[in-house]
Amino acid sequence: MSSVCLSALHTWSDFRLFVCLLTGITLRIMSYNILAEQYATKKLYPHCPAWALSWQYRRERIREDMEHYAPDIACLQEVPMGEFYGYFLQQFQVQGYSGIFKPKSRAKTMDSKYQQTVDGCCIIFRHDRFELIHQDWVEFNQLAIKSADGSTDMLNRVMTKDNIALCAVFRVVESAVPSYILAVNAHVHWDPEFSDVKLIQTMLLMNEVEKLVAKTKHDLNVEDVPIVFCGDLNSLPDSGVVEFLRNGRVSSSHADFKDLPYRSCLQKLSSSQGRVMTTAPADDDGPHFLHHPFALSSVYDEEDMPFTNFT
Repeated sequence: MSSVCLSALHTWSDFRLFVCLLTGITLRIMSYNILAEQYATKKLYPHCPAWALSWQYRRERIREDMEHYAPDIACLQEVPMGEFYGYFLQQFQVQGYSGIFKPKSRAKTMDSKYQQTVDGCCIIFRHDRFELIHQDWVEFNQLAIKSADGSTDMLNRVMTKDNIALCAVFRVVESAVPSYILAVNAHVHWDPEFSDVKLIQTMLLMNEVEKLVAKTKHDLNVEDVPIVFCGDLNSLPDSGVVEFLRNGRVSSSHADFKDLPYRSCLQKLSSSQGRVMTTAPADDDGPHFLHHPFALSSVYDEEDMPFTNFT
C-alpha cells in the first residue's frame, strides 16, 4: 500500500505536539492523555499535592494548554464522557472546533448516570479546516472474541480489557483537489504485565485501520488516504508495539507475546486480510512475522523525550 503515513507514537502519558506536512497542507496535531479524575488519586500519585490533582484545577490547565497550542486536530485519551460533552466540547465549540467521542466498552453495560464517569477517546478538530466524512471505533474486546479461534489466552487476557480506539475520516477543506485524511486515536492497555495484550490490541487496530482505508478509498474514489496515528500506547520504545508500528512487522516469537499460544489466532488475523505470516529467511522453522501494510514514521526525534512519566 502506497500511503505516506505519519504517526505519533505516544509512548508515555504526556501530551505530544507536532507540525507535519500532509497533502501539501501544514497541520498541527496534539495527542494528550489528560488523566481522568478517577485515576488521579493520592495513592497513585503520593508525591503530588492535592491541589494539583484536583480535577477542577487540572481541566483548566488542560484547556489553557490546548488554547495555547491551538492544534488543528487534538486526540485526547482518558476523557470522561460527562466531561467531554459537559465541558471540553462546549469550551472548544465557541473557538471553532467540533468533536467526536467514544467511551470504553464497559459504558454499554451501565446506566446512563454512571456512563458519565467512563473515560474514552475523543478527536477534536477545527471545522473550518476539516469536514468529518465518517467516524468509526474499535472495541478491542469484541475483536478479541472474533479472532480467538479457540485461544483461551485471547479470551481470558485480551477480551477482558475494554480499551478502544476512535477513527475519523476528514476532508481537507482548503485542499485544491479532493483530499482526505484518516485520524486514529488509540488507548492501549496500561499494565506492564500484559505486554501480549498491548501488542495484540495494536495488531487488531491496524487490521481495522487497513479495512477502513480500503473502504474509504473505494467509497470516495481516491488513490490514497494518509494516516495520522495518535494515542497512548503505554509502551516503551523497545517494545513489540512500537517495533510493529515503526517497522511494519513483528516476530510471532517476540518476547512480548510471553510464549503464550497465540499462533493460531494471529494466523487467522493475518489471513483475514489476505496475508500470510512470512518467515525470514525462507525457512519454515525460522521466526514468523506478522505485518501491517503502512509506512508509518515517527514525528519525534530519534532520541527519547527529555521528560516522561513511567508506565
